[in-house]
Amino acid sequence: MALARKTGLREHEIATLRNLSRIERKQSRLPAARKYLSLALEIAQKLGSTKEIAESASELTEVYVKMGDFRQALQSHRLAETMRDSLINEDKLKQIARLEFKQAVDAKERENDLLKKNMALQQAELDRDSLIRTGLFVGLGLLTVLTVVLVLAFVMKRRTNAQLDEMNRVIFKQNTQLRALNDKKNEFLGVVAHDLRNPIGAIANAIEIVSVDVDPISSAENRALLADTLASAWSTVSWM
Repeated sequence: MALARKTGLREHEIATLRNLSRIERKQSRLPAARKYLSLALEIAQKLGSTKEIAESASELTEVYVKMGDFRQALQSHRLAETMRDSLINEDKLKQIARLEFKQAVDAKERENDLLKKNMALQQAELDRDSLIRTGLFVGLGLLTVLTVVLVLAFVMKRRTNAQLDEMNRVIFKQNTQLRALNDKKNEFLGVVAHDLRNPIGAIANAIEIVSVDVDPISSAENRALLADTLASAWSTVSWM
């Protein structure tokens, strides 16, 4: 009991006092039993332990009844009953408190579940927005690349068209020059044909005379005429 006081375990002290009281009651030493129970009741009341008060008062009631002190027995009995009612009320209050605590926990869990669902929805929305932004960035990038490709293609097409136009101008110029040269060639051939017409005609006439006349004298004259005609034709061609 002294150890219980030093260590502050007053409930153990109460239990020890009740055990001593039981020993004294078995040996019919009721005053000593009453003393131990009264001390236990006093300590229980200081502690405010409803359970210890009720048990100590109940055992003290039995001691008073055996001692014949019914007035004290009634008071102890009433105290014990009051404490038991308090215990019942405390149990009910505890049950109510446990129920309220459980309801609060359930409400908190529901709130947490709702919060998790909201967070999941928000995360899904964020993921969707991120996906949309990514798609927009990719689309913008593709559009930029396509625009650059189109611009390059347009520039190359214009450059190619310019080159083709330049080539067409060169070809047209060359064609013009070729037509001019062809015209000069035709003109030259016309002049040559006109200038060769008389000598060739004379040669043809001389050849015809020589081939027709078979007289030797005439043949000599014809050969001389042919020689003169050929010399004249050659001089004409050489002059050209």
